[in-house]
Amino acid sequence: MVTSVLKPGFQVSIARSLINEIYNQRSFFYYFLGKVEPWEDEFNPPDPINSAQEDVDTRDNLLYLRRIVPNDVSLVTYSNIWEPNLVYEMWDHTRALQDTNFFVLNSEFNVYKCLDNNNETVSTVEPAGTPLVAFNTSDGYLWKYMYNIPTFKRRKFSARSFIPVQRAISDNFYSRGSIEEAVVVSAGSGYTETLLTTLVVQNTRVGSGATASIASVSAQGEITGVTLTNGGSDYATVDNPASVIINTINGSSAVFELTVVDGDITGIDIIDGGLNYTLSDTISITTEACVVRPVISRTTGSILSVSVINSGSGYASDPTITIVEDIPVGEGLYGNPKAVIKAFAFQGKVVNFTIEDPGQTYDVDTSTSIVVQGDGEGASFAPVVLDGEIVDVVVENAGIGYSFINLLVVGAGTGAVVQGVFLQSDFISDQSIVEQSAIPGAIHTIRLTQSGDSYSSLTTISIIGDGIGAQAVPVIENGQVVKINMTAPGYGYTRAQVVITDSIRPPSTSFTDAEAYAILPPIKGHGFDAVEELYGNVLSVYSLFQGDIELSNIGQDYRQYGIIKNPVDLLGGRRLTDIRYFISFDIQVSDATTIEPDDLLLNGVISYRVISKSGNLITVQQLSYRYEIPVGSFQRVDDPQVEYGITFVESFPTADKYSGDLLFLSNTEPFSPTAEQVVAVRTYIET
Repeated sequence: MVTSVLKPGFQVSIARSLINEIYNQRSFFYYFLGKVEPWEDEFNPPDPINSAQEDVDTRDNLLYLRRIVPNDVSLVTYSNIWEPNLVYEMWDHTRALQDTNFFVLNSEFNVYKCLDNNNETVSTVEPAGTPLVAFNTSDGYLWKYMYNIPTFKRRKFSARSFIPVQRAISDNFYSRGSIEEAVVVSAGSGYTETLLTTLVVQNTRVGSGATASIASVSAQGEITGVTLTNGGSDYATVDNPASVIINTINGSSAVFELTVVDGDITGIDIIDGGLNYTLSDTISITTEACVVRPVISRTTGSILSVSVINSGSGYASDPTITIVEDIPVGEGLYGNPKAVIKAFAFQGKVVNFTIEDPGQTYDVDTSTSIVVQGDGEGASFAPVVLDGEIVDVVVENAGIGYSFINLLVVGAGTGAVVQGVFLQSDFISDQSIVEQSAIPGAIHTIRLTQSGDSYSSLTTISIIGDGIGAQAVPVIENGQVVKINMTAPGYGYTRAQVVITDSIRPPSTSFTDAEAYAILPPIKGHGFDAVEELYGNVLSVYSLFQGDIELSNIGQDYRQYGIIKNPVDLLGGRRLTDIRYFISFDIQVSDATTIEPDDLLLNGVISYRVISKSGNLITVQQLSYRYEIPVGSFQRVDDPQVEYGITFVESFPTADKYSGDLLFLSNTEPFSPTAEQVVAVRTYIET
């Protein structure tokens, strides 16, 4: 027969490997929110079931992803808050201690390991202080200070049952200090940027010659009739081949849909007549050029992203992108002559870009820049300037080691305010000193297993082993050895034998010999590795859903959250890296009057759930593994005779919610992150 057991170190190793994947960004983990449809019993959600069907259902309902960054995670262990008049277990290398209270958390959030419990008596004196050596309290307990839990960690990761556990020397929480995102608090004005490197969208737009005029308006200035005077020619047969532009002084919000037959525009339908128009306003039908600009690294000259100024209209196919330089100095980074950027068109508009080769050494104007002030190193940011305003900030390098940061916009303009997003740390750890001062093989305690009898004041204790310097003395009462006190712990012991002798004790078979054994420390000494010594095999993940404009605008409530590893994008199958993704379509329909959030719609055989609506703009999530962009019209699931014409797809998801590994799922009562309500999600995963 073979017997086996998984050692505690195996579980700790798995937990450490998982957290290091997040710290070192070898993998990207995301929290997700989903399930806007109510439970049958909203206050008693069902328990998750590990079935293939539930995996599909969970992904169907998945709506929002937020990346888990290094400061969102910590290893934790079970909490033992010190209380008086309890017996605390003592460290003993011969016993399984995982489920015992052999370490405590005091009122100052210091963690101590019990090395001696004074023959299993109650503890009446709370351990305190941060000495580097083991110390006694007046109740006879011997304690070893391990570490202090910093404020920012206990606020995020502590709970009734768990406390954070860490190694200062290797815990990236202290040294990372990365700036994961920068937000524009105020855009300012008057900033300049000369585009030394530009992107040209090659003109694949088609169609010309179409004209129209306003035929009638209501008393409120709503356009009620439009006359097509010339259908033009060669327009692309797409749902939105061109743009209808009204030259007006006061009018606004009118929306039209063009019908194309064999390249000619044959009709103009009024989707929304708008307000404040007059018959003297004129109509132009034109195809607009897509206008984009590159965001270029100030340090490497690589193209970091593509900023869209105008999506254009009338594109019959995916256009090509040409890079134009004032001085041709840029080159490809991955073996191409130049950077490679691909564009994707949908319904006449250019809707997405992928950077297949970011290139390097491209020229960029630095008349407007962002200066980083802080105590870390390496962080850098690229401002995006449009019409004199700072409209976006791209993180070039998240940096490392920051506990505070101030971002200053420097340039000709004024008023711009940019803020770095990270979880601040001002903690200076003394734990690294504790770790480095740990004594390998030091013997702090000898456990007495038999008191014996007929011992005298001449009783001596010898410690025989492979270490050096351990010394102890006995406590004799009524001829019995009632305790053995260490006077010197020594060092280097991996085995030790305790020999108890008394020079005047006569040998006799009628006497009972005292027996004891030395308690050995972990291999590297007490305090060297708190994670392993205190069984830190639980991963805590904390995510704060706050200030996300899309979440606030949607106004939905959620009933599921969880964790997914390494999801990818829909277009290129590349691993997602951005901070957040909203996995939905924004779609203009002909008339959304009777559509309400949570309604189910059909487009062909694909189901969509309505998340929110604003006027005739609805946000829907696709409930199918088959990713398709809706076209034509929606039908109600509960009444297929009711249809809603799809006039334009404003946006579509870039993240593939059916990719990646689904690691964790929790069903909960409904909750709703809003601008006023912050939702904190704290998850504990035991390995």
